[in-house]
Amino acid sequence: MGRKKSIEDLNRRLDILAMKSKPHIMKRLCKIEVFNEFNLWTPLKLIALSYFVGPFLRIVGNLKEIYGNLFIAYIDVFAGSGINKFGDYYTVGSPIAAIDSANTTDHKFDMMYFADKNEEFIEALCRRLELLEKYEEYRWITDRYKVIHGEANETLPAIVEEISENRYKNCLAFIDPYKWEIKMDVLSRLLEEIRGDVLITHQAVLTAKEIGKFKKGMLKDDTANKIAEYLGVSTSDLPKFDTEEKVKNLYVEKIKEYKSYVKAWTVRSDTGYRYHLIFASSKKDPRWAGVIESLTEFEKFTGNLVKYCFDRMAGRAPRITDF
Repeated sequence: MGRKKSIEDLNRRLDILAMKSKPHIMKRLCKIEVFNEFNLWTPLKLIALSYFVGPFLRIVGNLKEIYGNLFIAYIDVFAGSGINKFGDYYTVGSPIAAIDSANTTDHKFDMMYFADKNEEFIEALCRRLELLEKYEEYRWITDRYKVIHGEANETLPAIVEEISENRYKNCLAFIDPYKWEIKMDVLSRLLEEIRGDVLITHQAVLTAKEIGKFKKGMLKDDTANKIAEYLGVSTSDLPKFDTEEKVKNLYVEKIKEYKSYVKAWTVRSDTGYRYHLIFASSKKDPRWAGVIESLTEFEKFTGNLVKYCFDRMAGRAPRITDF
């Protein structure tokens, strides 16, 4: 894909996240004045999520013809408030991005689990989902979602246990910790016990920097313990993983213990900061692998490019050749 086409595709995806075709709905969602505030490269992971939902539901949904009682779930244990704010710009958050993307197919999730430890975010998300239910195109979510207040390491095992009560089940999970808030032994339960796909954000750079502090005796024991639990290693082994590449490779290898297909991308800012997106599937050759591979284009995008597309959306950057 050429650069011009890449920018056009990014712009189109941001239009969807900003609900540009549904300004009346977005305006009402934003009247609930509780937002998650992020940097401009953050929408890229939401775009990745939006890429997966439609193909996942179309393919897995067709399995209901074979397994009539197949239970299809969506999991998001860092759900936030439902609306993200980037300076002067707003987009839907991951819960509404998943719901909106599900509208591209006849198949839907049987249950969506949204959790967050921030009570204010959870209350705002509840209000926004209740608002969406008033619109015909979103009415299908009624009785198909649960909003849970709680820390991810507590809510995820409970969600996995509930889903496991179904004989036939498949799920798509979006695991988006701010840093290292999800323990590997908790994540591994999801990866091992429920067939399906998962999209994970991984802060390898930040983690490696903290491990560097640990080697110098400059890191609090509590933080070191949390990082060790996040990576699934002992604190005594942390010094072995003092670079971004080592941290990323360790995390990917841990996931490969449970999933047959694992793919990682790098999302970059314009200031040297970056994080990794990791997609994992139970299938060795997922039928939506083409969609997954196309996300290598994300490695070309940065916060400045996202800002450019937002500005273009607002009429402040009319020519695509300006960038």
